[in-house]
Amino acid sequence: MIADKDTQLKQFTEQLCFFKDVLAKKDRVESILAIQRLERQKDELEQQLEKAKFESQAALERLESMKQLHEEAMGTSNNSYLEQIGALEKLTLDLQSSLASTVERYRSLEDSTSQEKAQLRRDKQELERLIRLKDGETGQRQAQATALEAKLSRSVPVDDEELQSRQQREESAWHQRVSALEHALVAERQNTALFRDQQRRAIAMEQEKAVHAVEQAQAVAAELATANICLLERKRQREQEQHAFEQKLKEYADRAKEQAATTETILQEEVASLKGELKSLTEIRENLDRALAHALASPKVKSARHQASLSEVRAELQKAKQKITGLEEQLSRNGSIRTSEIDGKLAQLSARERRGAEDQRGLKKQRADATAERQQLQKEQAELDQRREAQLAAESKQKTDHKLLQQIIVLLAQRLQVLMALFDTTSATRSDSSDDVDIWREIQRQWGALRQELENVDWRLMDMRSQLEALLFDLDGEQRSSQSSGFHGPNPFSDAVAAGRDTVPVAEQLKVSRLLRRLSCPGESLESRARQVEAEEHETFALALAREMTAMKDSYERQLEELRAELRKTQQRRLVTSQRLRAELATERRRSQRAAAQLSERIVEMEAALVAQEKALAAAQTQQQAILDQHAAATSDDERQRALRELAELVGSDQRRRERERIAKLLTYCGASSVTVEHRDRTVEQEAVDEVLHRTLKLTCENELGAL
Repeated sequence: MIADKDTQLKQFTEQLCFFKDVLAKKDRVESILAIQRLERQKDELEQQLEKAKFESQAALERLESMKQLHEEAMGTSNNSYLEQIGALEKLTLDLQSSLASTVERYRSLEDSTSQEKAQLRRDKQELERLIRLKDGETGQRQAQATALEAKLSRSVPVDDEELQSRQQREESAWHQRVSALEHALVAERQNTALFRDQQRRAIAMEQEKAVHAVEQAQAVAAELATANICLLERKRQREQEQHAFEQKLKEYADRAKEQAATTETILQEEVASLKGELKSLTEIRENLDRALAHALASPKVKSARHQASLSEVRAELQKAKQKITGLEEQLSRNGSIRTSEIDGKLAQLSARERRGAEDQRGLKKQRADATAERQQLQKEQAELDQRREAQLAAESKQKTDHKLLQQIIVLLAQRLQVLMALFDTTSATRSDSSDDVDIWREIQRQWGALRQELENVDWRLMDMRSQLEALLFDLDGEQRSSQSSGFHGPNPFSDAVAAGRDTVPVAEQLKVSRLLRRLSCPGESLESRARQVEAEEHETFALALAREMTAMKDSYERQLEELRAELRKTQQRRLVTSQRLRAELATERRRSQRAAAQLSERIVEMEAALVAQEKALAAAQTQQQAILDQHAAATSDDERQRALRELAELVGSDQRRRERERIAKLLTYCGASSVTVEHRDRTVEQEAVDEVLHRTLKLTCENELGAL
């Protein structure tokens, strides 16, 4: 019985050892399988991390290439804008120098005009002095004549022939001086007419120069307007490109953030699953330890084999724990590195945005400078308009002077008619000379009426003189006295006025001498006295007055003929000027109509081009989005590379199209503005542009493929 019990116990012990060995082997296999499964999951996680890193590097390289292309385009646009600004500044400086030279010429002309006016005033003063001397001499002669008459009335009568010869000598001397003064006045009038012609030509030349300067300023303003339109269009395109680039950067950053977030969530889920598996393994280990302790508690026998298997299992579990902790540390380290890389890229993007904002501020400053220069040009044009208005006011004043001179001509003609009537009255013969007292009274009455008419005409002439002096005061800015005797100055009628005024005392002197001669012979008969009076009238008064009036009439007719000729020339010149101004106005109106039509056509073309460009941009964005969706949905590297090639071809074609449009705009601007391009071959230019764009596209594709 005891032996049977021993054999059963031995069998039971062997079975228990067998079961323990089988259980230990099972636990070891399960732990090894769990560790292998964890290693496979670790490898998969490392592959996913490498794949995410590769995709993020490719996205960053694409962003860098797009950034370089955008910076190159911005640099070329800034260079072209700076070149246009330099050309416009040079043209503005040339226009300012031409305006300054025009102003200097106008100032020199004003100085010469003031000098000529001063010379005319000096000549006028000299003539006034001569006229005053002549008036003084006339007064002296009248005083001498009155003294002589008084002496003759008190003394014995003088010989008539001697008195007549003396009077003729005095009259001849006086006529010689008057003729000299007339010649001097005619010469001065010719000089004045020549100076006025020179002044009119100079003013017309300056007006033409001012008109030319204004036309140049208008042309520069038109070129500035076209340049501003081109710059605004380029700015709009650049803003659109900047907006599209910012949108792409934002999309790429959002996509990278989403990928990082998804990767982090996946890793966290895998870590959580690994922790769950580790927890289950620890629970299994604890259960095995409890089962083993319960199994070993009954026989209280510990074998060395069991202890070795337990130590091996514990060592493998410790290794699994160490691997798990290493994986957790690696995951946390990879997450921190990825976060730091994303922060660095975001800092770079913010720095680029700041640089773009600084560039935009610089462009705004340059545009403000161009606006200030355009306002300066507008101010100079307003100054030119003010000068032109001043010239027109001076011309209107000259026309007023001409009207006043015409009125003076009419008044002098009336005075001439009065003098002719005086000549007819005094030279008429009287058949009935019975009553000398009645004749003398009638003559005195007629003489008083004629003197009253002459005084009225002289008063009207003095009124005209005061008006002319007021105009001269407005023109020269000098106060002239309005109470000087008679009208004098550098005009073609002062000689006639002086001659008409001095004729009356001469006739009175002749009448007094005739009366004295008649009273000196009381014994003569009435018939002999009448014949003597008639002879004396015909020989003395009639001849002298006829000679004087004939000379005055000739001078008046000559002056009137000259004034008529000058009036005809002025009317003809005015007609030619009005025709030329009408033609210029019609030309300017046609030019403005053509410019308005061209601008309207240009606006329509630009609107059509804008609509086409918007459609092309929308189509290109749609294609790019489709290619990016294909790239995101691709499962193999070949499909991704194909999508990237299609995207590069699309971007390259868009760049080539924009470059061709930019070059076409530049060539059109060069052809429409004052800049000329000689020997321009469009085929060669197109080939050069295509070669540069092809080289750029090839380099971009090689960089992207190398990055892949």
